[in-house]
Amino acid sequence: MAAREPRFAQKSLVDPTPMPSHIPPVEEIGASSAPLASASFFIGARCKPYNDDFMQCKTEANGRGEVECLKEGRKVTRCAASVSVYPFPSHFVWLSSPAHGAMPIPDITANGPKSPYANA
Repeated sequence: MAAREPRFAQKSLVDPTPMPSHIPPVEEIGASSAPLASASFFIGARCKPYNDDFMQCKTEANGRGEVECLKEGRKVTRCAASVSVYPFPSHFVWLSSPAHGAMPIPDITANGPKSPYANA
């Protein structure tokens, strides 16, 4: 056991600067890691073209592009928010369970690709 308390250098960074007026507002998804991990299989398959555009914009901006790539980033967010939530609850409960390796894998093929965990 460690003799000292752990220290975490993580802080929430919030930029109070308002968005430029030419960028359309998009509501944030606001999900924790388990639902997003579950949704990532579906979001990745459905939103690949938007994500590729965003990553190309970031690459062309040499890894920066916070303002330059807002339009592409908002398209990714809108696409991710449009993915059906039907199959996620059983899958993200399975992902967030400490014993998920011993539990049967739920079928999540209703609206997207099969989880890579299915063959693990």
